[in-house]
Amino acid sequence: MVAASFSEVGPDGAVEPPPLWLKGLAVILALATVTPYTFVFFYVPHLSQLFDAFGGRLPFATELLLATYRFLGLLSLVAVVPAFRLLGTSELARARQYRLLAFVLFGFALSLIVFYFCVYGIYAPILEMGAIGHGAA
Repeated sequence: MVAASFSEVGPDGAVEPPPLWLKGLAVILALATVTPYTFVFFYVPHLSQLFDAFGGRLPFATELLLATYRFLGLLSLVAVVPAFRLLGTSELARARQYRLLAFVLFGFALSLIVFYFCVYGIYAPILEMGAIGHGAA
């Protein structure tokens, strides 16, 4: 048995290895969390060149996306660090295992929100141009 710190011991003093399904779920959610950030990190620089060709003022969401896309990947650490913690330990209290899984789930939900914001920021100039073109007709 691996010696556990005081914070890893359950109320009854017992520690146990995380079940395989919990580790698998943590890995899948961590990968699903990192994927949108990777997409944004590699896709947005190409779009910035396209947006420069527009020549006009960009919508606020697009300007915010262009200013912050390099740092959005740091938000993935909310899910990745607890997932590695679950994978890297042999024994944890059951409550601590579920707390780490809650962080992984929160990171996944956060990545969905950020991905929605990024998609909106990417398409906002196109939607704005369509609204201007439609209003002029």
